[in-house]
Amino acid sequence: MTQHSTIGRSIIGLIALAAIVLPGCGGSNNTLSKSEYLKQANVICQKWEQEREEALETELRKYEGRSPSPAQREEVAIYVGLHPYEQMVDRFAELGLPKTGGREAEALVEAMEEAVSKLQANPHLVAGGVPFKKPNHLAGKQGLTSCET
Repeated sequence: MTQHSTIGRSIIGLIALAAIVLPGCGGSNNTLSKSEYLKQANVICQKWEQEREEALETELRKYEGRSPSPAQREEVAIYVGLHPYEQMVDRFAELGLPKTGGREAEALVEAMEEAVSKLQANPHLVAGGVPFKKPNHLAGKQGLTSCET
């Protein structure tokens, strides 16, 4: 067996593996029922809430015994508001779409991604919560009970 045929078989094997694995990744997966989607999406939101609370506790421990300045409070709010939210959006994008209600689920992910973009461009918006209004509204319309910011 030549080196070229070994490499060729390896490449074919990788392509075959990718064809099996990749269709189940990301937003192209429409195999979830609406109820399973809502269940998993609420778990994602609950995890986000927990991560946000843990991040807040960690950040506030830095100021034990003293009061943070307004600038420091804003920095904490940005860190606690943005980073866990970005992770939640990534998890939603990986969840995929339900068999029914896929357009609504897709609109929610797009609204969340738009909120992240706005916050990355202007992190100070996190304090007012304005970028979260549209995703919160869409989440509520879909029946997600754990996704409020």
